[in-house]
Amino acid sequence: MFLKKLYAGRAAICTQNTITDIQTAVVTIYTRFLELNSLAETDIVSVQFSLTDDITAANPATLLRSGGYASTTALFCSREPQIVGSSPGIIRLLFHYYGKKKPQPVYLNGAEKLRADWFQGQQ
Repeated sequence: MFLKKLYAGRAAICTQNTITDIQTAVVTIYTRFLELNSLAETDIVSVQFSLTDDITAANPATLLRSGGYASTTALFCSREPQIVGSSPGIIRLLFHYYGKKKPQPVYLNGAEKLRADWFQGQQ
């Protein structure tokens, strides 16, 4: 019997600063992370969101919940540090979950550039 252990997995997505775009982005990245890592919502312990300074239209955690997800999961949001030359329009997620395998990260809608080194190694 293989017991589940606690893992942390990363995800990021680029989006425009509108309520609709932010909600679409967080629901897409959240569900894709669960799908790719064969997780149920009950496996998720918490999700930490970080946002670039230009994401101001809405709180992504609130939009994820209003989209029907993560109703009993601890969610927390914070701002990314302002770094000269960093990319705008990015929402990052850090998932803590119980699972049976190491996490597969998810980067969508242009966020792949954040981990170009990882994606090159996957080809």
